[in-house]
Amino acid sequence: MHQNIVITGASGFIGKALIKEFIRRRLNFKAFSRKRTNYSNIVRKYSDITPAHNSILIHLAQSNKSSKNYKNEIETLNKLTKKNWKHIIFASSTKLYGDKSNKPHKENEKINYYDNYTKMKKLSEQIVLKKRGTVFRLSNVYGVGVNKKTVIGLIRDKILKRKKIILREVQSVRDFIFIDDVIKAFIKALQIKPKKILNISYGSSCSIEEVIKITQKILKLETVKLHIKQKLKKNSIILVDNSKSKKILRWSPKYSMTKGLEKIF
Repeated sequence: MHQNIVITGASGFIGKALIKEFIRRRLNFKAFSRKRTNYSNIVRKYSDITPAHNSILIHLAQSNKSSKNYKNEIETLNKLTKKNWKHIIFASSTKLYGDKSNKPHKENEKINYYDNYTKMKKLSEQIVLKKRGTVFRLSNVYGVGVNKKTVIGLIRDKILKRKKIILREVQSVRDFIFIDDVIKAFIKALQIKPKKILNISYGSSCSIEEVIKITQKILKLETVKLHIKQKLKKNSIILVDNSKSKKILRWSPKYSMTKGLEKIF
């Protein structure tokens, strides 16, 4: 793969995993982050990045907080995508689909954003697609080293420390995909350059309660210290169809929930 790769958001969970795999594969890359990390360059504004000839951009650097001023993120992406890239791969989210339907979501369905975060992702997707880039709608990514603020990161941290797990609720159903499978999808996209929206998901979902039960079984725990703050009045479900990604990328996720949890524990 004789091309230059630029990664933004290199200090994040996915960014670090990409860098590790690129080093293993001896790929030519430059990583940028606002935080100092191994193998990445400090940058104040991502829009200041100037690509070398024949460069591919993997843009991971967007806030995951709805409260942040999303207009700054859009402006940054606009400026960045106007530069001379061979291809752009953008990390979006399956949160765009909302959590009201119990049918698997496909890429061609109409998107109605419902907060600043989903508005930011939708507008960003439009910018990237106009540049004939690739959009990855990522489901809930987890793995070794996942942030403790995520559901699986919190469960892992509290169980290993033998502390009580305090959760808002455990009924939500989500598609959890292991980081190794996500990285393989990025590698495939670098080679194929799909120029489409693709769901990067495991293809089946489970509740937070099921995640805890699987963990309990793996660790052979008789009980788990758990405090649930409330019970949901309505179902919260995100099911994601990944058949298009499987076909176009010639890719398939390998890690079931059990296999993925076994690895992180």
